[in-house]
Amino acid sequence: METMMNDTVHGPAAPTRCNLCRSAAISPLYALRDEYGGADEKRERLLHVRRCEKCGVVFISNARDSVEVHEVFWKSVVKDVSAKFEGVSAPVPDEVLRLMEESRKTNNVLDLGCGQGHLLQRLKKKGWHEFGVEVSSDAVRFARSALRLNVVQGKAEDVQFPDDYFDAVVMWGVIEHLDDPRGVLQKVHRILRDGGLLFIYTPNANSFLHKMARLIYLGSGGRISYPLRGLFIPMHRYYFNQATATGILRESGLIPFKIYKEKSSLDMIFAAHADKVWARSGSIRYSIRALCGIASVLRMQHHMGIYAVNRK
Repeated sequence: METMMNDTVHGPAAPTRCNLCRSAAISPLYALRDEYGGADEKRERLLHVRRCEKCGVVFISNARDSVEVHEVFWKSVVKDVSAKFEGVSAPVPDEVLRLMEESRKTNNVLDLGCGQGHLLQRLKKKGWHEFGVEVSSDAVRFARSALRLNVVQGKAEDVQFPDDYFDAVVMWGVIEHLDDPRGVLQKVHRILRDGGLLFIYTPNANSFLHKMARLIYLGSGGRISYPLRGLFIPMHRYYFNQATATGILRESGLIPFKIYKEKSSLDMIFAAHADKVWARSGSIRYSIRALCGIASVLRMQHHMGIYAVNRK
């Protein structure tokens, strides 16, 4: 049974309508202990996970302020993991760079949520005019001072560029963090030229791990919630599956032409959660690797990439 708490204390007011389809048919799914926030608080904090009954998108209704959370998360986790794995938390496939080269017209590219700017650095070396937006002040300082990149600090919702300005926009591990994914995609539609490309990478809410965690939770009457707590984190506000992601893209004038599923980098996950007991347990790590192997066979991997073309 969901525990009642104030949804507005640590973040935006709980939405009364779905961000994707505007339906008011929103139902509670889980109330899960926040594994990342609340360490400095006197009481345990719960994350309220909800689902739109019309379109199926899943979201956390009382997520913390995204800039605040990402500043803390970057300094405590992402920065060290990124350095260990050569500046990336999820490598961008060479195919993305090839498709960008084939679609060059304006020669401008935008990386929303660019981190330390390693992708933009690669693109700049290929002659692109690079633009990046990132919420972490530490990451922005590195991108600007160490890599000499055109990167600004801010949220994707606040960026302002002229219409038809970009050949390509990258949102690699970003859409799940946004306060307003619908609004951002509409903005991307405006600033991308006709025929421009959008590249998205995000967790898959219909993954085998999600289904197994839900089965364990329901089968235990809600007593075993740890697998779900590892999947629903305050840094991820929205959880998309192939249908919900495709739907919001098409409504924004962005037409998917390739969707693929990909397993998570378990070494990165274990490194990012090195302070957790489960990440240090050999038996649990082995079990997670086995589950990811099953997910690959079933084509229900934990992440998905979506490539879309802009149509005006």
